[in-house]
Amino acid sequence: MASTALPPASLHPHQQTPQEKEQYPVHYRGVKDLVDNGSRTLPQIYVKPPDERPVIDSHEQQIPLIDLSELEGAGRSATVEAIGRACREWGFFLVKNHGVSESTMENEMRVGREFFHLTTEEKMRYFSTDPKSRMRYATSFNVKEDKTLNWRDFIRYSCKPLEEMVPLWPDKPTDFRKANAEYSTQIGVLARILLSAISESLGLPSAYINDVYGDYSQYMAYNFYPACPNPEQTLGLPGHSDPGGLTLLMQDEVGGLQVLHEGHWVVLRPVPNTLVINLGDQLQILSNDIYKSVEHRAVVNTNKERISVATAYGPSWGTVIAPAPQLVNSSRPAVYKACVYGDFMDALESGSLHKKSVLDCLRIDMN
Repeated sequence: MASTALPPASLHPHQQTPQEKEQYPVHYRGVKDLVDNGSRTLPQIYVKPPDERPVIDSHEQQIPLIDLSELEGAGRSATVEAIGRACREWGFFLVKNHGVSESTMENEMRVGREFFHLTTEEKMRYFSTDPKSRMRYATSFNVKEDKTLNWRDFIRYSCKPLEEMVPLWPDKPTDFRKANAEYSTQIGVLARILLSAISESLGLPSAYINDVYGDYSQYMAYNFYPACPNPEQTLGLPGHSDPGGLTLLMQDEVGGLQVLHEGHWVVLRPVPNTLVINLGDQLQILSNDIYKSVEHRAVVNTNKERISVATAYGPSWGTVIAPAPQLVNSSRPAVYKACVYGDFMDALESGSLHKKSVLDCLRIDMN
């Protein structure tokens, strides 16, 4: 079912000429550029409609924290059960003793922060408005299509094939490539371990999801949220579910991630040396709606910049994703139509980030 692991897009990040880039609106340069140039009020283009602004109703519940140290030992069944419970009840969980070294995590965060503190001109070397670019710096989500912009700059890049992609990653700071190659390798191993456990938690063979994903895709993205003059009027990212298979997030100590749980936005407080794991839409489809891809958002603040790095680990772009046959029966018929993962992503990336509209289109009408 799998074909290429990469989208049919240009390999090279430098897709615009300097003359073209000079014609971009000033907000294409990013929110860090606005802050650096002395902006003390929120530009109107970032002001969300009242019904989209962050309402302060966030709860203080703590999402499940799962210790992975027993996953390969006598405690595997209990750990798998805990993962399954977190997937059913939350769609999110934290992991500790996950195998990604503390020094690797520290280096990854450091080089990312240093990148966003480079000059705007240096960062704009990698600017692209093409969502399919395998290496790009940009702002908001889809800056050409978003009706109001999000208070976020980002750099997103493919990790596959690693030896081909590393030379295209930023060359400043000087150890950006080395740090990211190490982190992407370690986080990829963890993703495969977690998918095996998630397979088992569904009653499927351990290798089922990894086999379906085939020649998997792996992207990473740094998200950078500068301190904002009017955070109550905007968002770093609006409420959305992740379209891929599994997201593994490392965040700094500032915090700003909120998860929609039982109708309330729950604040996800950072816990040192943990990673945030959340299910993407493809796992909701594959599990036949047993597990959910949950909406979450990023809020900003007036005092401190925030940075996170997300790894999107998913199927290859040609893979057909459908409910696992073992999870479909007369009492629980298939909830979703099969879909090619690349087509799913094309539908999402053709417009603005908007909750679960693409997933909803695949839902089978039971009436």
